[in-house]
Amino acid sequence: MISTYAKNGEIRDARHQFDKMPRGNFVSWNTMMAGYLHNDKVEKAYEVFLKIPKRDLFSWTLMITYCTCNGELQNARELFNLLLDMQDSVCVPMKLRSFGEMGAYVFNQNLKNTQLGKSGRIEEATKVFLEMTQKNIVTYNSMISAYAKNGETRDARHLFDKMPRENLVSWNTMTAGYLHNDKVEEAYAVFVKMPKRDLFSWNLMITYYTRIGELRNARELFNLLPDKQDSVCWNAMIVGYAMNGLCEEAKKFFYEMLFKNLVSWNLMLAGYTKKGEMRIRLLFFKEMARRDVVSWNLNADGFIEVGDLDSAWKFFNEILEPNVVSWVTILCGFAGNGKIMEAHDLFKQMPSRNVVSWNAMLATYVQDSQIDRAVRLFLEMPERDLVSWTTKINGYL
Repeated sequence: MISTYAKNGEIRDARHQFDKMPRGNFVSWNTMMAGYLHNDKVEKAYEVFLKIPKRDLFSWTLMITYCTCNGELQNARELFNLLLDMQDSVCVPMKLRSFGEMGAYVFNQNLKNTQLGKSGRIEEATKVFLEMTQKNIVTYNSMISAYAKNGETRDARHLFDKMPRENLVSWNTMTAGYLHNDKVEEAYAVFVKMPKRDLFSWNLMITYYTRIGELRNARELFNLLPDKQDSVCWNAMIVGYAMNGLCEEAKKFFYEMLFKNLVSWNLMLAGYTKKGEMRIRLLFFKEMARRDVVSWNLNADGFIEVGDLDSAWKFFNEILEPNVVSWVTILCGFAGNGKIMEAHDLFKQMPSRNVVSWNAMLATYVQDSQIDRAVRLFLEMPERDLVSWTTKINGYL
């Protein structure tokens, strides 16, 4: 009953039902906590988490998973480290007491700060930060990240410089903050001063350089990489070369890779698509030892890019388990080639639709000046986003 209420957004009724229970067990406590998280009431969920008489692994996993899925990695790591400490049964009572008295307060405020920063409420986040009587290194890192993500790089740097002590996450957060605001020179200056770098530090700079087309700088950093076993930096270089039309350099880089993964192969496919080299791309596709739906989608999209709708349709029909992207890709192909009825029929056949597929069909009607149909479709949409509204408005212009 608690779960039913929570899943339907009736969280007060769920809590009322929970409070009426004579004695909760693992399942009821975890269900109540999951209900709060399902409704994005993380502070309430955390309060339940702290009150659980005895937490099981699922209790910890719920909180850690929620944090990771919402990008609150530092908070997730803080919980994870505490869980590891808990494995020592001698330390459990002491850790729980310490966590309840001090750690719980700090962790809760850190969570609040992270969420305020993500929602752009930077003044409220600052207020919470200044009023905290206890702070840890995660508190500072979260606030630096919040400032940077909201364009306040000066405040982020000021706080970074004031930190009692920094860790590697602090340095990476400051670097990422500058890059988020396209301040590459400042980011590089922080990168150079780092007392210690991990793979994430290198990936930050290399990926950014490839994204803005500064491939020489990216390559110089790549050559300095102390450990070239990881595929992420290799893939970043392949993307950089391929997206800037340098397919031969990308190909050379690709074949030098010691450990290629499926992402690497798909990135090369995407590079050939951008250049419109479908013959080479098909040969490369046949060379692949393993393919996924992304590989097939890229080929279908490549044929649409060069105007070969028949080959795109052939590839689409060979996909064993097409996903929403597969359907939207071919739908847009039909629409872009004036085949509105075919696009309409395909939309009706889709086994599942998300807001992107609805928007694609909406745009198809608008581009074909079928405004009445566009309006009817708009009213049928189960959910709408900014693209939906913008597309509809454009139909009247």
